[in-house]
Amino acid sequence: MEVTRKKICFLASMVIALGLTMFVWSEAPSNSPLKRQFDAANDSCNSDFAADETSSTETGQSQLATIAKMRGEHDASAFRASNIGGENRASQADVFKDDLIQKAQYEQTYQQPTRTIFGVDQNPIRGIEPRWVDQKPIPFELLGPGEFLGPIRLPFESNYRVRLGDQLEMTYSIVNRGVQQEYQLQIGDEIEIQSANFTEIDKQRRNVLPDGFISANAIGRVRAAGRTVDEISFDLNRKYESAGNIDPTITIAVTKSNSALTELINAVQGQFNAVGSIKQVTVSPDGTIQLPNIGRVCVYGLTLDEIEREINLRYSQQLSQLNVTPALIQLAAKQVFVFGEVKQAGPVAINGPTTALSAIAAAQGPLVGANLRQVIVIRRDENWRMIATKLDLSGAALGKIPVPSDDIWIRSNDIIIVPKSPILRLSEFVDLVFTRTIYAVMPNQGFSVNFDEGSLLE
Repeated sequence: MEVTRKKICFLASMVIALGLTMFVWSEAPSNSPLKRQFDAANDSCNSDFAADETSSTETGQSQLATIAKMRGEHDASAFRASNIGGENRASQADVFKDDLIQKAQYEQTYQQPTRTIFGVDQNPIRGIEPRWVDQKPIPFELLGPGEFLGPIRLPFESNYRVRLGDQLEMTYSIVNRGVQQEYQLQIGDEIEIQSANFTEIDKQRRNVLPDGFISANAIGRVRAAGRTVDEISFDLNRKYESAGNIDPTITIAVTKSNSALTELINAVQGQFNAVGSIKQVTVSPDGTIQLPNIGRVCVYGLTLDEIEREINLRYSQQLSQLNVTPALIQLAAKQVFVFGEVKQAGPVAINGPTTALSAIAAAQGPLVGANLRQVIVIRRDENWRMIATKLDLSGAALGKIPVPSDDIWIRSNDIIIVPKSPILRLSEFVDLVFTRTIYAVMPNQGFSVNFDEGSLLE
């Protein structure tokens, strides 16, 4: 095939002309109709805004000066009304009034006005994805220097439910629930047996043993745990009378109560605050947490209010005056996996709402030759079933699509795949087949091109 220098020069000139045409078009010269239209709209909005701002500024200055004057006069009259240093206080009021006026003028002078910014919002126009030609004035800079804080947005989850790996803080406290039913002895409580007629029985102190019994002189073991003082006194009188003691007149005094509750509070290992003892727990892979006295409690998928009700219900069967308040102190580590044609493939930590483009940017962005038209997102649903979708993010990466509808919210443990472009796959195929295989086997074989007049491709 014969290729002449003239033909190659002609093709090169055509390519250069086409490139220059595309460059000039993309630059949108100032005399273009579209540019003039937006400039006219921007000038109109700026002039209206400047007029409104001037009017509002003058009104604000007048109001602030009036307020400062009224406040200064009020303070001045109040100072003059006092008998201690009336003239001196009046002069201080005048100074204070002047300071207020100067402060109001300073704030109005250095207040930065809100700029008119053209842009595109996410709302579809005519049912299609908006483009840059659909620009309009939008509230893009409402907070001024405070934009780095961001606005007060709606919470991304109104009622959080506990996940695996979340860390909870349990605060154990003793609460006074008012007048309750008659106290029942617990294991570890201490009582004093009193008798006015028999000194060998009087002043005996006994602890409720782990088996729920107490041991009394001459009569042996008596069940005490779960019983009231009157019930134990009746039982002791009956047994002592059976043992030959006439009219023992035994009474019981509780010298140590709520032993189980106190031991539980003391057994909770952790920090102490003004409310009670703190215990930190982590939701295990089976969705449960381990708590003293009640063992494992399933909390996975429950809200904090539901967890509090469940735990206190279980404790109330043993300790009526105990209250446990859970708090979420640390979310489980959440991450997505980005691999393929990105600069830093691997897991990417997400600490808040994140989109596909944000995850790719966190992976240091795409490589040259990445195919952003066919980004794959793979995830598992609630039943661990695998689902996947394909995204076109090329328009956003090239700056052509202002609000890409394919930039979806990603979920923890999603897999984002950025594939290779067709030209990159072809390049790698040529490199693998020809350079690394054929040329490696036959290094001295090849072809050359000579652009001299009358030359042939060899």
